[in-house]
Formats: sequence, structure tokens, C-alpha cells
Amino acid sequence: MIRIIICLLASFVAVSDGLRADDARDRGGDFETEFVYEAHVTIGDIVEVGETAKGIRRYIPITGGRFEGPRLKGTVLPGGADWQTERTDGGIELDALYSMRCDDGTVIIVRNQGIISPGGSYLKTTPTFTVPDGPHNWLDDFLYIGTVSGSEEPDTVVIRVFRVK
Repeated sequence: MIRIIICLLASFVAVSDGLRADDARDRGGDFETEFVYEAHVTIGDIVEVGETAKGIRRYIPITGGRFEGPRLKGTVLPGGADWQTERTDGGIELDALYSMRCDDGTVIIVRNQGIISPGGSYLKTTPTFTVPDGPHNWLDDFLYIGTVSGSEEPDTVVIRVFRVK
């Protein structure tokens, strides 16, 4: 009988701990972010690849641009691209790979993956960075989220990147 009571108490504690974890999940983790940079990225014409098993594929060449933030600034190098998959539900998956050169000469490789919801009401990205040892390798130590929007400049998108604290 005592064993049953102990097991029931242990189960109650486990369930109540799970409820507290669910409460924290409902709040979204209370993330804080810090602005890292804003990039004005110039793009070329869309290249339609066509229908695939995963959806309609296309890519948009990245032709250059500039970026600036509190700890780094420089140019977006030509030669990258944003590969997109338009899903059957109308959502679009983004997978951009490009490079940026900081004013101090450091080259940073950026992979920026994201999603556009069907109808376009939601567009968020999760950039990751490959950085050589040096003044900008702090980029390797955090998670990032980003936004992409249009620009008043022709053939340009604006990418804003934030570090998750």
C-alpha cells in the first residue's frame, strides 16, 4: 500500500511539473532579441526551374548589396541565390546561400532559411553563419531570427537579423 501511495505521489509530481512546463511553452519562452544588422540585397530576375515532387522550384540570383549593424558592416557579394520551393498549399520555403564581406575584409557565409505562409501574411527566417576565426566569430555562438521585406529601391529586398539572447 505504501508503494502505491509513493508511486501516485511521484506521478502527481511528474504531472504537475509537466503542467508548469506547458505554462512556460504557452508564453513562447519569453525570448529577447538584439539587432545584429540590416542588409539591402540586390537581386536578379527569377529563374523558374519548374514543377518537382516537392513543389514548384525557382531561384533568385543575389547580385550584391550592403549591410550594416552595430558590430559589423560591409558589402553583400554577388554570386549567391535564394532557392525557393512553392508548396502545394501555397506556402513558400526559402533557402538562400550567399556571402558578405565586412569592411575589415572578413568574408562571412550566410545561409538563410525561412518560410512564407500561404497568402504571405508570415515571413520569418533563421540565418546561420560560417565565420573564420577573428573579430566576427561571435556570430557562431548564437541563434538568429530574421525578417525579409521589400524596398523602395528597385530589385532590392531588406533583410533584418536579430540575435536571440
